[in-house]
Amino acid sequence: MGRYNTVMRRFLFSIALITLHSVLFTFAGQAQTDSTIVESRQADDRNVMLDASASAKPRDIPIGLPGETGGTMIMEDGMPVASTWSPVYPYVHWAGGSSYADVGLMGIEETALRTGVLGFSVGSHTVLGTDSLHGTLSAKTNNDGLILLDGNLNGALARGWYFTVGAYANLDPTSVHPKHVTFVNNTQIYKAGLTYRWGRSEASLLYKLTVNRDGLFGCDRAPFIYNGDGSIGQLNGFRLGRDSYMPTDVAFTYMDLENGQLVSTNINDENRRFIHDLTFMMTNRLNDAWSVESRLHLTGTKDMAMIGFSETGIDQISAGRDAQGRRVTTADGCDYTGLMQQRLLFAQHFDFFETLAQSELVRRKHGRQTNLGIGYWFSYQYARAATVTMAQCVENDPRRLMVDGQRQWDYNSSANYGRGREHFLSFYAMEDWQVAPKLNLYYGLRAELFHSDYDLAVNYMDGQTNNSRHSGFYTADGTVSISNHRRTKMNITGVARANYRLAGPLFLSGEYIYLNQQRRFDQFRFETMPSDRPYVKQLLRFGVSYEKAWLRASAMLSYINSRNIGSTQYFTKQINGVSETQGKNTTYDIGTLGITADATATWDGLAMHVLATYQEPRYRNFCVPLTFSDGSTVVLDYNSNYVTGMSRVLLELDPSYRLGDWRLWFSARYYSRQYASLVGNVYFDGHWETFAGLDWTATQRLSLGLSVTNLFCQSGANGSIAAANTITDNSLLQGYCTAGTFIRPFTVSLSATYKF
Repeated sequence: MGRYNTVMRRFLFSIALITLHSVLFTFAGQAQTDSTIVESRQADDRNVMLDASASAKPRDIPIGLPGETGGTMIMEDGMPVASTWSPVYPYVHWAGGSSYADVGLMGIEETALRTGVLGFSVGSHTVLGTDSLHGTLSAKTNNDGLILLDGNLNGALARGWYFTVGAYANLDPTSVHPKHVTFVNNTQIYKAGLTYRWGRSEASLLYKLTVNRDGLFGCDRAPFIYNGDGSIGQLNGFRLGRDSYMPTDVAFTYMDLENGQLVSTNINDENRRFIHDLTFMMTNRLNDAWSVESRLHLTGTKDMAMIGFSETGIDQISAGRDAQGRRVTTADGCDYTGLMQQRLLFAQHFDFFETLAQSELVRRKHGRQTNLGIGYWFSYQYARAATVTMAQCVENDPRRLMVDGQRQWDYNSSANYGRGREHFLSFYAMEDWQVAPKLNLYYGLRAELFHSDYDLAVNYMDGQTNNSRHSGFYTADGTVSISNHRRTKMNITGVARANYRLAGPLFLSGEYIYLNQQRRFDQFRFETMPSDRPYVKQLLRFGVSYEKAWLRASAMLSYINSRNIGSTQYFTKQINGVSETQGKNTTYDIGTLGITADATATWDGLAMHVLATYQEPRYRNFCVPLTFSDGSTVVLDYNSNYVTGMSRVLLELDPSYRLGDWRLWFSARYYSRQYASLVGNVYFDGHWETFAGLDWTATQRLSLGLSVTNLFCQSGANGSIAAANTITDNSLLQGYCTAGTFIRPFTVSLSATYKF
């Protein structure tokens, strides 16, 4: 009964926001009419849907800080696809396509005020239907065997009533073609909606079902030799981006985190996500100046399962024995000699439910747009992530290895567990104001009351030390205790920007963004209680810009910092010749000073965009104490080291040329040296990510496209090498065998779209 009352209170609160919609309707109806419209602030597209690591998700846009773990924030019909990256990665149940009227890039300022996230976001709006029947059918394939089908049909049902239905299927074997599964990425999205329009207002009810079996984690890894000078070499003849590093035998056993029972399963069955989304949205356009917009978005999934991997070290095995004397054999019992890769496997299960509700009053008048809103978000997660360690050969389509007769061991030694409930009550305001012909101001504030209620199995809460993870850990073993952790805090976001016309097309600009955000539930699922200090992020930038009809150019100096960053880092050390890996919650700061030049020019069908950035991203206040199984201790000091995975020099080139029904385009991004370890002595040489294409509008309804990924056929690794986080002797890194992510190889794609 108590749970029923809680659910009803949340539902009624969401309904209250819709009721507020009517109150705002009455208030706004008293305003005078004005026909001046101020356009919403949008960023240039920047080819956000061209990602070098995957074929169907948005790319990360660098801002001077590491990207969000779950990728770029995605907005759908004015609301986040998910308010948190874990466990429902936004790109898992959103893919763009023909069911959306537009997909673009939302600016940093509006993203911060609407979501509390510092960075660019993808904005998308569903096709809702018009008086005429419209349809779109798209198909895409590539030389790796991709099958991508996408379609939408929308139109009128009756007077004032409209419909939209769409389906999307992405069946992608990827370039590595693992033997354990035909399609590494198997995503199906079905969408349907009804819209009713009356006068200048409309209301829509939309439903979306996502069936996702994305098995990319693990398939996106490859072994290689790090030569010690930024370059890499092939290891055992393994071809990066072409050979598969997933074992052919994907059966495994994990220990249930609650009852301790062993569960036999396989990797394919443990990649399943059935996600339901229901959205209600209503817009009242009261007159030329006033409108009220309300949204209610529900997302839910039960027992969602997904697999994760972390490579824990490559060891040399001689005559069937490792350095500790353990016997290593193949599946048939024969002694093994060669390289052995140990992998930490995460068998993750989640229950997830979100309610996102907001109502917003919008006023456009006399070159001034004002947005006032109130929102309530609720997020529930029940997370169980069991872990096991397994071993395999270092080869294409590797064989599984047995260690002392075991296929896997160390059950739940790195497990995470918890149940979390989070509430957000927000008030926000933003205004874009053309104060004078030479002065434009944009400013806003978001104040969010945040309440969290977590049930956790962590140490150092009320003096506990009994929840340390170990082999055989489960919550009902008689020693583990589940404790409740509650807190009520404030999240604050502030934005201020000014543009002043100095003379003619020359402008002076300045901007400041401040975010104070509390840690979310994903930081509290491990054995150690994380810091309770909030994330504090600040962005300050100023510069000049030049704007003409054919040329827009700017030069900006910026400083961005983030304090109290919390993340789980993995540290590997050789103990008696065997790799031992620890996962540890860490807290640190990052500061980045940079300068960016950006220019876009158009002339008679030719368009060119150039962006160049030089930045200095460095760690601050970053020290990590570690104790290993042999009793050895070390304090690792990463202060002033360059941030891993971030380049100091960034370059984007986007030329295109249109001639009649033909469009030729090219997109290139250069990333200079990227450090791959926290120590700063492992790095990857700079690399290019390149795309090119030719589009042909064959008829008014049919368009065809040819595109190429990795035009320069670069082959290399990127990401990080966690195993090097504890190595300070550079001589040990010459000829170092490790595994990491790789650059997507040369790919040719063909596409066709038919509209009616």
